Amino acid sequence: MYGPCWEETLIKKEYDLPNKTDYPWLGSHRKFDNLEIVVNLERRVNGTSEDRVVEQHTCDITSRVNDHHSGIVTCKTPIHSGYSAAYNWSGDGYLRADIDNDGDGAKLWFIHGSPLIY
Repeated sequence: MYGPCWEETLIKKEYDLPNKTDYPWLGSHRKFDNLEIVVNLERRVNGTSEDRVVEQHTCDITSRVNDHHSGIVTCKTPIHSGYSAAYNWSGDGYLRADIDNDGDGAKLWFIHGSPLIY
């Protein structure tokens, strides 16, 4: 069985899922057993390189992607009100995808982190 092909840009990730379709009479329309976006708001003490997650949010978009051909999904952390100039701030995350019926289980694709905000 062929694995998923994907193309990544700064704002979107596209998948080619072999044998999957939005038209049930042509094959399986179920694309994912599970698809989640996990986003992190991180901070680090100025002058260090160790990030600490201060807010994290998981968006389960499985049903939305399985039920629609295309669309835009937004996933964001809660607003953190503990700003301090002693820290640098950044964000990153990952996509957890379990493709339906491929036998491989969940895979992670990491989202490039943002530049530091001082």
